[in-house]
Amino acid sequence: MSSTDHTCRICRGEATSSQPLYHPCKCRGSIKYIHQDCLMEWLKHSNKSTEKCDICNSPYKFKIIYDPAMPQYIPLDLIWKKFLQITSSTVFKSISISLYILCIVIQVPLFWKFSGRVYTWAIDGTLPLVNQKFVDALLFGEFDINTYLADKSQTPIQFSLMKLKKFFGYTYFSGVRYLFVAIVANIALFIEREWVVRDEGYLKMLHKKIGKEHRAKLVDMLQNALQDLRTDGNNGEEEAAANLQRLETLATAINDLQNEDRDMNVAARGEAALRRAIDQNQLFGNEEQQQQQQQQPLLNQFDNGTDEQDAFPTHNFDAPDNIMHNVFNGRNDIGSEDEEEREQEQEQEQEQEDEDEDEEAADVAAAAAAVAAAGADGGVVGEFLEAFGVTLTLSTPIYLMFLCNCVVAVYLFLIYLIPHMLGNTIVSITTFLFKLINITLVSYISKRIPLPNYIYEFTSSYVSSLGTFNANKGVTLIERIFILGLGYGLICTTIYRLMKFLVSGPKPISGTPRKAFKVLFEISSTAKVFLIFAIEIFFFPVYCGWLLDFCAAPLFVPQFIQIADNGDKVFTFLVSSYFEMMQLPYLRVLLYWASGTLYMLFFALYIGMVRSTILRPGVLFFIRCPDDPNTRLIHDALVKPLSLQLSRIYLTAKVYSAFIIFGIGGVTWGLRYLVTPKDKDYNVFLPIQTPSYFTYLLLAIIVPTLVDSQATVTKYVRQYWERAFEISAHKLRLSHFIVGKPISSERGYVIYRNIWLQLFGSNVQPDYTQPVTRKEALAKFKQDPNAVAFFVPDGNYVRAPANDTISRKFVKKLFVAVSKDDRLLQEVKEAPKRSGYETPTSDEDEDTTTTTTDDAYTIVYRPPNFKLRCFALILMLWVFSIIIILPVLLFAVVLGRPVLRANSIIIDQLPHINIDELTNMDWRLTDIGSIVIGLAIELQALIYYDKNLAADAPNHEGGNEIQQAANPVQGMLLQGNLLNQAFNRLPAPVLYTLPSSMLWIIWILTIHKLCVDQPIRYMTGNLQIEFLLNFKTLLIHFFVSFWTILPALIYITRRIPVEGHTAWQTLKRCGITPCLLNFSMVHIPAFIVLYSLKLLDKTNISISFYIWPVLFTCFALVKLITEGAKLYTNINDQVKQEKYVKGRAIENVEDDE
Repeated sequence: MSSTDHTCRICRGEATSSQPLYHPCKCRGSIKYIHQDCLMEWLKHSNKSTEKCDICNSPYKFKIIYDPAMPQYIPLDLIWKKFLQITSSTVFKSISISLYILCIVIQVPLFWKFSGRVYTWAIDGTLPLVNQKFVDALLFGEFDINTYLADKSQTPIQFSLMKLKKFFGYTYFSGVRYLFVAIVANIALFIEREWVVRDEGYLKMLHKKIGKEHRAKLVDMLQNALQDLRTDGNNGEEEAAANLQRLETLATAINDLQNEDRDMNVAARGEAALRRAIDQNQLFGNEEQQQQQQQQPLLNQFDNGTDEQDAFPTHNFDAPDNIMHNVFNGRNDIGSEDEEEREQEQEQEQEQEDEDEDEEAADVAAAAAAVAAAGADGGVVGEFLEAFGVTLTLSTPIYLMFLCNCVVAVYLFLIYLIPHMLGNTIVSITTFLFKLINITLVSYISKRIPLPNYIYEFTSSYVSSLGTFNANKGVTLIERIFILGLGYGLICTTIYRLMKFLVSGPKPISGTPRKAFKVLFEISSTAKVFLIFAIEIFFFPVYCGWLLDFCAAPLFVPQFIQIADNGDKVFTFLVSSYFEMMQLPYLRVLLYWASGTLYMLFFALYIGMVRSTILRPGVLFFIRCPDDPNTRLIHDALVKPLSLQLSRIYLTAKVYSAFIIFGIGGVTWGLRYLVTPKDKDYNVFLPIQTPSYFTYLLLAIIVPTLVDSQATVTKYVRQYWERAFEISAHKLRLSHFIVGKPISSERGYVIYRNIWLQLFGSNVQPDYTQPVTRKEALAKFKQDPNAVAFFVPDGNYVRAPANDTISRKFVKKLFVAVSKDDRLLQEVKEAPKRSGYETPTSDEDEDTTTTTTDDAYTIVYRPPNFKLRCFALILMLWVFSIIIILPVLLFAVVLGRPVLRANSIIIDQLPHINIDELTNMDWRLTDIGSIVIGLAIELQALIYYDKNLAADAPNHEGGNEIQQAANPVQGMLLQGNLLNQAFNRLPAPVLYTLPSSMLWIIWILTIHKLCVDQPIRYMTGNLQIEFLLNFKTLLIHFFVSFWTILPALIYITRRIPVEGHTAWQTLKRCGITPCLLNFSMVHIPAFIVLYSLKLLDKTNISISFYIWPVLFTCFALVKLITEGAKLYTNINDQVKQEKYVKGRAIENVEDDE
């Protein structure tokens, strides 16, 4: 291709003297060349962070064009002005960011806590008993700070630090927790409110209670009338009588609107619009059929908008006036669409011309701004704030602080102070009534009937003291929660009674009562759904976690009875009560919620596995399937009555309680009882010794292998449970009903001649082809001496669900006795007992158009005493679960303990190495490390069996599909590559961040200890103090932190991109290389000097202390000089970019051809 044939890849124009063609990338052919203006315009609208070719991904190279009059050296006055500008901008934004942190992050949680405490004191009428000073009570609340201040052995700085620690622990972080919970709860309320008002059941329930508005009736009538007109227009001419009838229909709607509240002005506007349209002959005039069809979408739109208006009480109630205007004047709106489109096109053309005029200036400004942005932004914090529309100013954080404080004060006033005062009012009224009864009734009865002395003592001491505040005790947390519950109960009762009163009149209600009811109904519906979800998502898992804590106590608690300091016996039956670190209430609740949620998750996974692979379809129809397309959580929580939902949750709680207490607790407490020696002061086997660092290391190494082998483990676990269900169902004669396998011998029982044949006559089998009754069998035993056994059938066939997605109405027709060919043996009951899923509301709302069900049944055999057999099936499955879990764990201890014991012996022989968990272990008790090692060995044995010895192993016919699908890297523990496998699992940024963090932590600790603390203690003669802390030392540590803590935070929190960077660049960016350079400038020279003095036998204690601060001072000076030089270079470049840059020019890529 000749040079004259070259064209631009974008505009297809040729090269000119003013617009030459460039080839800035590695593309070839017709797309090789491009104009500079075309490329700059393309990059301007590409919205990409990097300037590179979209085809070959080659980065574009630009050459900066400077002013020819630019001096060789930038004047110092320009550099000084730029330095002042950068400094002022940095100081300003630093102060702004600090104000955001101080006013929002720190002050708002403190104000929350302070406001709550002030409200509490206002309710109680007194300050806390332990802190009678207002300032101490405000800062520390119920915490007794005076007890800690009574210790005279501490220095003033230690007192200050201790008070600061308690202040943050009992006030600030407590406020953060409360504020976090409040934010999460309110976000959940907002989201659930949006779900509730958009649910189809919300409008149905609302219209059922208050009726439809008159304007909704008007729209329906208008729509029907216009639809009839269109239909008649299609069939022929319209008759006058038909028009009159339709006019009467519209007049009826107008009369309905006249009865509506005058404040809404709906009736007047609707009537005027209709009358105006009729007078102008626009409603039933000789309009074209096409114009009538154009009006139909407007009516459809309004018809859909009516329901939404009922759903959202905040919408405009004047919508009928707007729709009348749309209906009767829609023709004008449609006719003006062309003019609006032309105006929009003209505006777009004008905007395009303005953009074309500013292209050159924008290119130059963008080029300068790209370089001048260094040091002008607010950093990560500034970008984070600007993402939420918050600018870095000095006034904005203060305004936000006052706004948040007002919101917090009002919020706590509404949700805490008012309910608490209402609860106090109820308690006061109740205690007054009790006292009144005590004064009148008891004294009246005592005058006529002699009463025992204990009644007089009870009434005089207990009843008389009701409602009195005990200043020496205060109000406990349980009492305060109870009082708040009474307050909220009174509020809910008031709302309920008010809603009943509003709908007590004739329907539909309108005006202000309708608005008020909509608001109250929205609040009550949202609160109802929130309560159900809060119980199911939070409170129920916490309850399960508390039960699991009780069941785990035999495994981890050494002694259940302990002696307190005062000599009282303390009973400990919870793991969280034994360990000191779990005494914080929020940590305990978090642990309960996490453990309970995990248990419910594993239970659901087990149910899912059993449902999909083992059981007959339809057996678990009463448990909602996760794949059920009819699952509507919000709809069910909204529509179903609250009492029935609470009863369902209560039933679920009973089932989970039985499974946890008897299923898990029965095993743990029973095992602890069996292994505990009697009349001994030591334990055997249990409790399990708590894990330490060595155990965590083992878990980090071995758990990845367990995860890799999930397919193999799942395969054999599924096979085990398939066999367990088959055996259990066969023993209980439930094979046909549970697993779907009809077995003829299960349709009855065998009666033997005597007990000997029944117990030991395994070879004696009856003739199943000739079943008899029990009377016939006994008679045949008498008649035929050789008869040994007969088969006696019992039970019957029933209709059972054939899948898990059947409707609730269809369930009522099932579980009836039928013959084998599906003939009813008894009449179906018309009104069976309802359950929580079969409420009147759910029956009415069940719509086949919105639900997808497969109402099908199958005929299965059901033996007698079916319910008792189901409980027996659960008991047998519990036995099978013990059989698979306990032996596996016990054998794991047997396999892992020798390995752990051998490691402890080896470690004991090594000098200067001590692992407390291995050297201080009680070998009579089991431990987590032995269990983990034993499980790993068992897993490797299972993998070996699956590969080589199983029937579907690869060396057998057919192969092992699961093993082929699994990760081929198996058995790493036996091959010695398990550590490499765990190392390769870590993401690349983590591999750089972890060593960087360790190096920086060592740097911080050694510098502050060796370079600051030890020299100061040596100079002041305080070497006996472990760490000297006062105002002067804190100030020195603060200045030193600019070379220790500050760069560590910058490097550790920095994002580490790995792709597109060399290893050296990545090490430098993550901070490893700078930290190693720091060590080379301070630690290595210090060690060399000290080691040289030791070799020369010139050791001096003063030198050993002063060498560190001297080297660090030199290091700080070098850093200041180098950073100052970099700052000067950057400022010089920025001034050049701002003052002397004229633009950018594309550089051609060297042609390889």
